[in-house]
Amino acid sequence: MPHLIIESSLDIPKSTLTQLHQTVANQETVSIATVKTRLYSPASIITGDQTEKHHTAITLKLLSGRSPELKNTIAENILKKAQELITDGLLSVEVIDLGLYKKP
Repeated sequence: MPHLIIESSLDIPKSTLTQLHQTVANQETVSIATVKTRLYSPASIITGDQTEKHHTAITLKLLSGRSPELKNTIAENILKKAQELITDGLLSVEVIDLGLYKKP
C-alpha cells in the first residue's frame, strides 16, 4: 500500500513510471517499500468532444486515515510531477481511500 495506478492511451516509458513511483514514495506517511505502481493501456478511449486524442488518468489508492489536506497535497505533488513528464493529452489525478483491504 499505496497503489499508484496509471491508465494511459500514451506509450508511457518505464522511466516515467519510476519517477511517479518515487514521487509517491517521497510523500509524508509513505514508505517506498510499500508503494506499488502499475500501468494499464486502454484499447480505445473517447474524451468529451473528441478533440483530445490521449488521456492519462492517475489514481492513488491509500489506506484510510490521512487528512483531506494531506491527500490534497499528495495529489498536487503527483499532478505537478506528471505534468513535467506527460505533456500530451488530458491528465487527471485522483487520490482515494480504500475501503476494506486485505492481503495475505
